[in-house]
Amino acid sequence: MNKTVERANAFIKEHSSKTEGRYRPRFHACVPVGWANDPNGLIFFGGEAHLFCQYNPYHPYWESMHWGHFVSRDLIRWDFLPVALAPDQNYDCGGGCFSGTALEHEGKLFLMYTGVAKNVQQQCLAVSEDGVTFEKAASNPVIPALLLPEGCSGRDFRDPKVFKREGIFYCITGVRDGKTGDLLLFRSLDLLEWSFVGRLRRGAPSLTEAGRAPTKEGAKKSRTCASCPFPSRTASSPSASFWTFRARKCS
Repeated sequence: MNKTVERANAFIKEHSSKTEGRYRPRFHACVPVGWANDPNGLIFFGGEAHLFCQYNPYHPYWESMHWGHFVSRDLIRWDFLPVALAPDQNYDCGGGCFSGTALEHEGKLFLMYTGVAKNVQQQCLAVSEDGVTFEKAASNPVIPALLLPEGCSGRDFRDPKVFKREGIFYCITGVRDGKTGDLLLFRSLDLLEWSFVGRLRRGAPSLTEAGRAPTKEGAKKSRTCASCPFPSRTASSPSASFWTFRARKCS
């Protein structure tokens, strides 16, 4: 199936009426049809809160991820917008468009997401001027697996968290490093050209296989970063890791 945004939106329009019923949630974000998971990219843009999620409009199970898109003015009642991203390029048509970050820059809404091709995951960029229709960058993937340090696997390299500090964009991603996990830091001046800065959490025993879904919060002199490990055969339950690192100028 040719999984484009246009095809996905046409399918949703045709089939969404079949899911209306008394048990459908009246509040909170709920896709009209299909499967949704991993809410991400929460941001205030254009007078509304925007929320994205991994989304398969065609089936009630996880497969070939798109990005679903909601907006809200009160964080309770959410309207579903046209699909933001579909796996329609050679760098994201293997497993789809995985989770990432939404970021406003120069009045535009940017999405950094993981594009999954066959046996490789890389970080990609899309941009919108109206907050509804997104165009993927011609230079995708903007953080290719070629930038990974020695020992890290491009098969588990995902979930970019992008933020801006002192005029420089930074991106934290999870990655598998041998039998453990790591979080990697990249930097950019324009969101398009990125360079590798260093490792944040190499060989952390709490990152069972690889760190994923990182996020950061913090004040001027320190940052708190949180991530969760990928499921493993020996893990008994999901978990999350939190730690604080001191902010410093990277070179």
